[in-house]
Amino acid sequence: MEEVQRLTGIAYIIFSNSAFPLTSWTQRMLKGVLDQVGHCFNALMAQLRICIKNVFREIHRDWGYTSFHLQLKLGSQPVGAVYHVANHLHNCAACLHGNQMT
Repeated sequence: MEEVQRLTGIAYIIFSNSAFPLTSWTQRMLKGVLDQVGHCFNALMAQLRICIKNVFREIHRDWGYTSFHLQLKLGSQPVGAVYHVANHLHNCAACLHGNQMT
């Protein structure tokens, strides 16, 4: 992520769950005693995570080659490129036929 920020000048943040450690480029749900803003943040991020997980599931359902059970392996196959193509095709299908995620 530091390399991406250096090249683009944009500081991206990855929203993860509590299984991953907090770093300068990760964020997760707020914990502890929260004020109204903290509760709103957690509620909004929970909705976004559900939407993203559903789209991820749809991509794997509709574009089966992206599924892990097919033994895609980093380094031996262009996993990133395959997923980008599947994501693009999913977006094209959503533009043509609509979807329930937007």
